[in-house]
Amino acid sequence: MPARNVLPIILVGADPEAFVREKKSGKIVSAHDLLPGTKEAPFPVKDGAIQVDGLAAEFNTTPANSGQLFEATCHNVIAELKKKLGPKYELVFEPAHVFEQDYYDSLPEETKILGCTADFNGYTRDINPPPMTEEFPTMRTTSGHLHGGW
Repeated sequence: MPARNVLPIILVGADPEAFVREKKSGKIVSAHDLLPGTKEAPFPVKDGAIQVDGLAAEFNTTPANSGQLFEATCHNVIAELKKKLGPKYELVFEPAHVFEQDYYDSLPEETKILGCTADFNGYTRDINPPPMTEEFPTMRTTSGHLHGGW
């Protein structure tokens, strides 16, 4: 039987983070007590999962094999995330926010940890220490990744 060229199916997923804003006050608030799911045990929803990541909300999408499907999975998971937040809150896709000191001090210590767990150095293969924000200690950031596979 002759050899056949088979192209791989390329898959794309994502795990973006967003801040949560209370609509009435206009203030960014911690998602830690507003959403189900953790990094260790994400809460499954249609086309992905949601969870709290530090003070932010995070969502993951199931891998998609087309741009159209990837867009649809992102929309579906964001809709599920908004539904869990309820009408009093909205998502804010901004890279950083400096929380007011009094509010920040009232939050649980485990929600204030920065960085991925664990975050590895690609050169040494050692675990990196958590980042420090000495100049702006109450600043937190959001980010995310695109995941590719085949």
